[in-house]
Amino acid sequence: MNRENVFSNYLTRRHGGTEGRRSEILLQTLRLGVFARNLPLRRCAFARNLAVILFFLVTLSLSAQTAAEMDALLETNAVSAGMAARFVLGSLQLLPEGFSGEAAERAAYDMAQARGWVKAAAGDSITLKETAFLVMKAFELRGGIMYSMAKNPRYAYRELVYRKIIQGKSDPAMKVSGRRLLHIIDRAHLFANAGLQGEGV
Repeated sequence: MNRENVFSNYLTRRHGGTEGRRSEILLQTLRLGVFARNLPLRRCAFARNLAVILFFLVTLSLSAQTAAEMDALLETNAVSAGMAARFVLGSLQLLPEGFSGEAAERAAYDMAQARGWVKAAAGDSITLKETAFLVMKAFELRGGIMYSMAKNPRYAYRELVYRKIIQGKSDPAMKVSGRRLLHIIDRAHLFANAGLQGEGV
């Protein structure tokens, strides 16, 4: 079963008829992403970024405030722990409905911290290995032997590099830009929903 069919089935099960319009927008967004992956690297960048941005705008909330949050994220060179929690947990719809802006970020960070998914202060820049740990936990991804034994950011980072959820030049201690965070979350969703282990973008 291809990505589009897997995700379409996922949306149908999750949203049903009451969320039909949102589901259709998400499906069209996925199709744009699949189309982008079939283009040469230089030509797919714009379509790829647009697909990811549309996915988050629709998944998180169709509101002007969410669009402003997305603009701020895309301009960020070093995402904070609070912002990372907001977008990771928000993409999974783990936050209570009606939360947005600072309230959503605060709620997401409090949830992640209470569960031991983040240790950095909400306003501190989150590292790539800390982001990897947050993603592994929030998405409930299983790791290899070393991660299963240690379950720490170091091995979470290695897992996501191995699975190609983290791609490109990277270091576990480096800061994470907003664009990179979106790319990681997008890859994590594809992996979780379609089992795309080892496949490139």
